[in-house]
Amino acid sequence: MEEPPPPQNNIKLTVNPAEVHLKLGSAYARKSEINGAVANYNRAIELDSQYAEAYYQRAIVYSAVQDYNSAISDGAQFLKLAPIDPRADQMKQWIEEWQNQVK
Repeated sequence: MEEPPPPQNNIKLTVNPAEVHLKLGSAYARKSEINGAVANYNRAIELDSQYAEAYYQRAIVYSAVQDYNSAISDGAQFLKLAPIDPRADQMKQWIEEWQNQVK
């Protein structure tokens, strides 16, 4: 008796490389591995310069290591790319706090 053919599945998986690096960066950040986090956020941004979430996450990491100038820059880019994001007001507050740190 002949075996039936395997079922056809028409599911196509699409992978967004920038999102993969964002998730890797977040995993490194959770482990406090700052260099790995920044490297992956950098790569996400290289792949998609309009990826607001990557700027947001990198700003948080930069602030954690007191690189406030970089955090301010990334926070401003996040606001430019995602001005109506629900976290925009919080980012504006953080940028103000970070600016006070570099004065």
